[in-house]
Amino acid sequence: MIEDLSKYQIILLCLLVSFVTSIGSSIITVSLLDTVPTTVTQKIDRVVEHTIETVVPETKYETKEVKTVIRSDEVLQKAIAYVSSNVVYLNEATDKTLIFPVNLDKNIYVYFGTAKVGSIKDVSLRYATSTMEIMKVDTDNGLVFGKVDGLKPDVKFADASTVVMGATVSWMDSENSVYTGIVSKTVFDDSTTTPKTNPEKIFVSSQENSTDGMLYTVYGELIGIKTSKKGEYITYWRLKGIWDSLSAEKIAVDGQ
Repeated sequence: MIEDLSKYQIILLCLLVSFVTSIGSSIITVSLLDTVPTTVTQKIDRVVEHTIETVVPETKYETKEVKTVIRSDEVLQKAIAYVSSNVVYLNEATDKTLIFPVNLDKNIYVYFGTAKVGSIKDVSLRYATSTMEIMKVDTDNGLVFGKVDGLKPDVKFADASTVVMGATVSWMDSENSVYTGIVSKTVFDDSTTTPKTNPEKIFVSSQENSTDGMLYTVYGELIGIKTSKKGEYITYWRLKGIWDSLSAEKIAVDGQ
């Protein structure tokens, strides 16, 4: 029967068979998809979800500590500049004497030397001038206490915990000369049973033998004032105690 078909009819027949075959394949594929278990789809969804989670990582912040190296000579230079700007001088006819620039009590200041109670001394702080009225003299320690009005040096004090043996310190004399040394000894008050936290005297190891000076830390924090002994300084805490005792004696005498 095929032999009776012409060439064109044979070609049309092949096209028809191919068309019918492709339609049958599509129907079978759709039927198979409808019979796929739900677990397969769930597994595919979970894989997709898991893939999305790993593609977008969680943002984390990391804190880093940065250390800055500061040279010790730079620190000391700043301390010297700070202390120099707060030096109070006693202007004598022959030379200058350093006044410890610490307000001990109602404009009371102290320096190492001699004077007569009631006398008036000229003093200066930077470009400002004033006078000091001598109030009390401590002959045992060679200290002169006087009242100075109008001068307000901007100073800071050392923490007693930093004034220990082996600590590096510096000091300046009335000629503006600067020296450095090591705390070689600290002296505390043995007459009391209270904890010894604030030293009364500081001894500094150095070849220098200046007659006056202010002792301070390498950060410009004031510690004490020079005595007549080489390397010996009376601390701020002791100076305050001496003045408080002298004031108490004066009040007792005036009250009798």
